[in-house]
Amino acid sequence: MLTTAWIKGTEFQKALLDLCIVAFWGLARLGELTYNNRTGTLRRSASVMVSDATIWELLPRKRAVISIRGAKTAGPGITQELNLTSVDLMLCPILALERRIQNAIGQDTSLFGYWESGKRVHLTKSDACCALTQFRMSKGCSGISGHSFRVGGTSFRHSTGASKEELCALRRWTSDCYRLYIQTYSK
Repeated sequence: MLTTAWIKGTEFQKALLDLCIVAFWGLARLGELTYNNRTGTLRRSASVMVSDATIWELLPRKRAVISIRGAKTAGPGITQELNLTSVDLMLCPILALERRIQNAIGQDTSLFGYWESGKRVHLTKSDACCALTQFRMSKGCSGISGHSFRVGGTSFRHSTGASKEELCALRRWTSDCYRLYIQTYSK
């Protein structure tokens, strides 16, 4: 639903769609990938910049890592990594990253942002959650939180056979806390 509606939508919608795809496959909270302010200079110590994303090819797949500074669960000064692998789907996180990097037109700016009247607009968690909630409500669904894509991604991977070790390695979980994010899918 979301992809069909936003893949050719506004610049905001396309940036938000790419953010959602990366958050889902990377088991990330929206707050880890969004920004404090919509415009202006970003604090590098707490912002995901274009230069924080690295993509490489490791046949048969492309892989990427996004460095996240200031994550809620990281210690002071510790950078966490979001690891992604390409998938043969329209919802490929590597394709989403490549679109965001291309959108930045060679500038080291917000990875999850877009250009509006020549100025960079950074996606905030508040704007993201508001737009996603409005979309879901228009389709008769309930709201969304910053953890929704982490829950969805973890639940999906668990339902398709990912082991505890794989899930923990993806997000550097060191305990059974990953279980908090697993929801049962209905048939």
